[in-house]
Amino acid sequence: MRLLNTETIVLESFPSPATPEIPEYVILSHRWRDQDQEVSFLDIQQRKASDPVEPLRDNTKYSKILSCCDEARRVGFEYIWIDTCCINKSDQIELTEALNSMFHWYRDSAVCYAYMADVPSNEDPLAEGSKFTRSKWFTRGWTLQELVAPQYVIFFGEDWKEIGTKSSFQALITKITGIPDQVLLTNSGGSISVAQRMSWVANRKTSVEEDMAYCLLGLFNVTMPMAYGEGANAFRRLQLEIMKISDDHTIFAWAGTHHGRSRGLLAASPREFADCADVKTYGESPAFSMTNKGMTMKIPLLEHSMSPEGNQIFRGILSCQRKGHAIYRDRFPMAIYLERHGGPDSTSYSRVQPGKIEEIKKDVSKFKKTKIYVREPDPSSFDVSSWMKPEPSYHFIFTIKPHPKTLPTIEFAEIKTGSNWVVTKDEINLTFPNSGCNSILVFKSHDHGLFAISLGVHNYNVWGAMTVPVDADIKRIAWAYWDGEFEMARWDNMDRRKLELGKGQVATLAIRKGRREGKKVYLIEVDAGELFWLDKVGPGNFPGWWDSEKNEKVKNAWTPGSG
Repeated sequence: MRLLNTETIVLESFPSPATPEIPEYVILSHRWRDQDQEVSFLDIQQRKASDPVEPLRDNTKYSKILSCCDEARRVGFEYIWIDTCCINKSDQIELTEALNSMFHWYRDSAVCYAYMADVPSNEDPLAEGSKFTRSKWFTRGWTLQELVAPQYVIFFGEDWKEIGTKSSFQALITKITGIPDQVLLTNSGGSISVAQRMSWVANRKTSVEEDMAYCLLGLFNVTMPMAYGEGANAFRRLQLEIMKISDDHTIFAWAGTHHGRSRGLLAASPREFADCADVKTYGESPAFSMTNKGMTMKIPLLEHSMSPEGNQIFRGILSCQRKGHAIYRDRFPMAIYLERHGGPDSTSYSRVQPGKIEEIKKDVSKFKKTKIYVREPDPSSFDVSSWMKPEPSYHFIFTIKPHPKTLPTIEFAEIKTGSNWVVTKDEINLTFPNSGCNSILVFKSHDHGLFAISLGVHNYNVWGAMTVPVDADIKRIAWAYWDGEFEMARWDNMDRRKLELGKGQVATLAIRKGRREGKKVYLIEVDAGELFWLDKVGPGNFPGWWDSEKNEKVKNAWTPGSG
């Protein structure tokens, strides 16, 4: 371990022949500035003990380090540890060792200085809406362990004047972070579940995706090699390491953000534990382990329903519950939904409806336990569905020739299908709340008839199609693309279309990705020359269609060809 001498600003290594024990040290917690504004290991390594310190004070790059050293030296500490300059990050072995050891280095420090560059020291942190409560320091992944691990934490404002301490602000910090007082003050016993610990980091951020896993190593007392570039797989590996040393079922009590997708038992990210601050273990936890057939465990299964494919869906009961039901020792366990693949004798399952957790409000101690294997997505299977990227909403901005005198009409506006049109003289926009929506646009001309466009999102992909309908009936056109002649158009995911209109006329459709006002949008360009204008728009599906039989009369009432 390298420590920075607060007097000479030179690195020293411990333990050493002269100093077999690591001396007491102050450790710094802070948010990094841009890389070139932080003092690096190479910067400090070039210094010698005989080099003067005063010239460094003219370099703003050193201001944070020197202020930390000054404060530590003022109260009698000879050494400090700072992550920016005490680790040789170009050495992969050293970096891995440091990241695996960091929680313990913070735990073993004499005191931690938490520097808040965005908080003035002269404000009242307890005041409503104070900058202390809104500091970005509370939003970063790495600062979680830097708050939890040290016994003593002192907060400093932007001018390096003391704001307060972890113990003096305990109630406020608990309100900000959700971390209970027994953890912040380390003054009472009791274990904290895996899900509870995950919830503390659920709303935090890191600069790189992998660090959302690496910053939690010490919190779960596990180690693993770093592999920057692995992305979300880092959090998967973290969960597997936790499972090697823990039988805590709360690790399965997460709720996914995409409700309709089949999953395994591993969470995609800490964000899926956001609602787990009060989830704890109860009773005896049946053992579980990962195999090449999936996660295996023996738990009670309660029949729930049938899937559209005819598979039985069960509620799998976990050995965990919410804290509010602590008085019911054998009741209110939490359950996840599991779909069985195969016949009654099959042991292969997957987690479905991953956004839902149910509390079983009955005594389940007498229910028979069943051995199951819950499949995880197989990274070697090249499963294209895993690449689908849902968006919170889909925004379309149109470049379309309007009628010179009238605006396009919005038909069936009273039908709540999720499509939201904005039609004014200045803009034509459309928003879908999710995948599975589509809308219809009808274009007219005085002498060349009409054509229609269906625009939608299917399996999280935007698609467009064009056709010449027999008439301008929005509902008839919509049916053809929903369950009629052109129902397969949404599977094509076509973002460029061309339609022959006759008499040498051609209409084209282009869907392009772009950004407007900081948001992702889809730019829709329709070109049909000077003769056509947008006449009306409407929904592409209607309530009840998914329950009705195909209407052959509507299905076949089309002229040949579409684009």
